[in-house]
Formats: sequence, structure tokens, C-alpha cells
Amino acid sequence: MTEGEDVLLEVESVDRLHGFSVPALGIERDLPPHTLVRIAVRADRPGDFPFHCHIFCGSGHESMGGHLVVLAKSSRPAE
Repeated sequence: MTEGEDVLLEVESVDRLHGFSVPALGIERDLPPHTLVRIAVRADRPGDFPFHCHIFCGSGHESMGGHLVVLAKSSRPAE
């Protein structure tokens, strides 16, 4: 993602209820099993934004997460 972009994430849980939370961006959504959930994100500032599952879902829960990276406008490669 690049700063200033509107992005639509499509997230789906394949087994049980999970969550998708990006605290720094004010995002917290429940992910019911086998349901595509669309999450609109406004990349209003550059940075590295950690996300995680906010609903305890069993063994391995603590490792469910990652990062959304928003690049500064000036670091976008030329097209």
C-alpha cells in the first residue's frame, strides 16, 4: 500500500471464528468461518502496522498476525 490509497482487504477464516485487529489504524473485525469479510483501509500515513487475531482461537493463537506496510508517497516505484 502507498500513503493516500484506499485499499479493500478481503479476509476469510477457513476454520473457526477469528478476528482481525490493526490497533494503530482503529480496525477490529470479527471473521466468521467460511465468510469473506471486506475491510476498507485508508492508508493515511506511512508506517509498519502490526495486525493480530483479537479472538482467542486455540493453539497457535499467539502466532496469528503480521504487518500491513504503508509506503510513503515518495518511495513508490515509478510506473
